[in-house]
Amino acid sequence: MENNNKKLADLLCKFYRKENWDELQKVYEDKENKFDKRDEEKLWIFRAEKRRKKDDHKKILESDCKANKDLKDSECYKVKNEEGSYFQTSLEKAFDRFKPHENDKKGEHYTKQDLEKKLLWEFQRKAHHYLMHVPKPDNTIEWLTLMQHYGGPTRLLDWTYSFYVALFLALARLDCEKEYAEVWAANSKPIGCAEEKLYEKYLDLKIAAVRRKKDSTKMDDLHNKILKKIFECTEKQVFVLNSYRLNERLIAQQGIFLVQGDINESFDENLKGTQGFQNSDTNLHRIVIDVDIGQRNDILKKLNSMNINNATLFPGLQGFAESLATQLAYPEKFG
Repeated sequence: MENNNKKLADLLCKFYRKENWDELQKVYEDKENKFDKRDEEKLWIFRAEKRRKKDDHKKILESDCKANKDLKDSECYKVKNEEGSYFQTSLEKAFDRFKPHENDKKGEHYTKQDLEKKLLWEFQRKAHHYLMHVPKPDNTIEWLTLMQHYGGPTRLLDWTYSFYVALFLALARLDCEKEYAEVWAANSKPIGCAEEKLYEKYLDLKIAAVRRKKDSTKMDDLHNKILKKIFECTEKQVFVLNSYRLNERLIAQQGIFLVQGDINESFDENLKGTQGFQNSDTNLHRIVIDVDIGQRNDILKKLNSMNINNATLFPGLQGFAESLATQLAYPEKFG
């Protein structure tokens, strides 16, 4: 197996560093990127991330700016997690933390695929104690979505169709002194093309024709069949996934999942293995948002004016209660 501890440059992406609302708006509205458009070649999805700053972040940044260094190569913005990865699913993080696949104390060896099935099985057996309604036993997509929703370890990674939702999620709990935020943009069109080839390979099916008929029951059934194949195989790529039935949070956040094909490799390696992300940086963009408290609060205020806040993105009492803290970024808005 390949070593997952890759250098950042291995994942090709365009890089931006922005500090305020106006700069972020210019990136979003850029005519070349077309982040705000949907056409035959581009359908953008977005993800929020946060990274810890190095202890001497400010000093390095000042030196790099003075030397006119390309900030994409700055030590300030090199990721610091153990795997040197841009992205990690909750399942990846759990494997890294507990390393159960390396446990051979009793002469047993667990593969990651075996352990993933055990986790899903355990959740399916006991979730009914906590939920009024549960999915059908064979609807793996809905079960994985539920696990992800409640913080369980899955191979799913949350994305959104909304640039502004991702921007809020990146900044709402940002510690500006110790962290910087990121919004990632990925073109899902080539991911969809690669996914269509999987359906042809494993199910001998033209999935685009089924989508055009808008038969939701059929789509869920086919998605579950291909997901079962992915669980059994090791296709090193990512693909788009959503169940037909969407929960409140997915609707509010315009959410979509990217699914890791081969869990023996990092999510980054799976993305690199996907058609359209191998030899070009046009389909993946990394927007670093390195702001002080005032700049962050101003952006959050602008987003609130668009009705993007905790209360709207996380429906329910908890989301409303948490939104009160964010309102301290713009106290003049209190009634």
